[in-house]
Amino acid sequence: MEIHENFNKTVAIVFWEDYLPICPTIISLAESFAGKSFKVDIYTTAINKRYPSICFSSNNISCFPLINDDKPLNVHSVNRFLNLFTKNPSISLIIGGLFKSIYKYSNEIKSIFLQRRFIRQTNPKIISENYQYIIICDATGLSASEQIIQYGVENIIYLSLELEYLKKLNFFTTPFRFLCQKNQIQKLHKIKNIIIQDVLRKNELINENFLEEDNHKFHFIPNSTSKPTSLKKSAYLPDLFNVTNIIILHLGMISDACLSLELAKSFKNQQEFSLVFHDKKFTDSNDPYIKLIKNEAGKNVYFSLNPVSLSELDKIILSAQIGVVVYNKKLGRNFELIANASGKMIMSLRLGIPIIILEMPGVREIFEFYNCGIVISDLNELIPAAQKIISNYTYYRNNALKCYSALYDFDKNFSNFYDFLNP
Repeated sequence: MEIHENFNKTVAIVFWEDYLPICPTIISLAESFAGKSFKVDIYTTAINKRYPSICFSSNNISCFPLINDDKPLNVHSVNRFLNLFTKNPSISLIIGGLFKSIYKYSNEIKSIFLQRRFIRQTNPKIISENYQYIIICDATGLSASEQIIQYGVENIIYLSLELEYLKKLNFFTTPFRFLCQKNQIQKLHKIKNIIIQDVLRKNELINENFLEEDNHKFHFIPNSTSKPTSLKKSAYLPDLFNVTNIIILHLGMISDACLSLELAKSFKNQQEFSLVFHDKKFTDSNDPYIKLIKNEAGKNVYFSLNPVSLSELDKIILSAQIGVVVYNKKLGRNFELIANASGKMIMSLRLGIPIIILEMPGVREIFEFYNCGIVISDLNELIPAAQKIISNYTYYRNNALKCYSALYDFDKNFSNFYDFLNP
């Protein structure tokens, strides 16, 4: 990739999402470029206050969130309001879902206007800064970089984190996402360099956006972080919940997208193992879905609802013995093709935590080759799989570390990408 000699040693990252503090790929890219003496500027939408504070390891990284003075609907307040009228979690969940649908649609409309403001405020600045590289993330980022792309694309790199499909979006229910995805199909053809997690997701991106593969250079970087500084076991979760059982940890979303209710039910009469949900964002313990799970699950299911930054997440993972990764296949290919895109899986493997994972495309081949955990086809197989791992724990733990080193080591994958940019 040839870069004009007048460019400064700087990188801009355009990330039009609110979950920057918990996004391994963006944080790792920023810190890796900063480690190469680049100045990195991240332009993003307003960061959701329900996520933990972000902490970068380098002073060469700056973050410029879009200032948003509007006060959105407080979903926690809605949940507390509903609890005054019904003690039935199922009814609260249904009514709460209606409120959240209205909330989501209003945010879709609002996002259209916010993105226009973002374009006016940041695009001229990004162009004038003469960045050596501009990394634009996903369809929302492409849409938010309208003037930048019109100015020129030779120094633009596209980063695909989420797969979205125009045919599954509806202009009348998700107008913002619909317009962004339509823009992606139009604009992605112009960009040569594309970062994506693996071949399966690359093929999806090509098919959905009608790309000619020979016109693009694909760089494979998994949704990962650098090697840990320590593998010392932690007592964080046992101390937090005063449990002595073997802990199986679920990181990230507590929702139907991760079959959280079904997962919890599989522990209902379990005495040997405890399941801990560690949410990625601050969540009210009175949330109807949380209450529903508590009502349906056994006493050995716990909720860690105060998230930590990525830099502190290791202490939580290292206090568990096994990780569990479950996605709802009904939500489409973005959730199915997670072999190299699941942050919770990769973050656990890098610390030597074996994984039990519900079968998805590409997963079984990896797990059977490296023996870093067990693939199950049904949640009824989870407890027997956990017992098998515990019976030969050192074997699975060592293989988890080998799998991370071979496939998911961010530094190794970034080095290949960086060497391409700077031959």
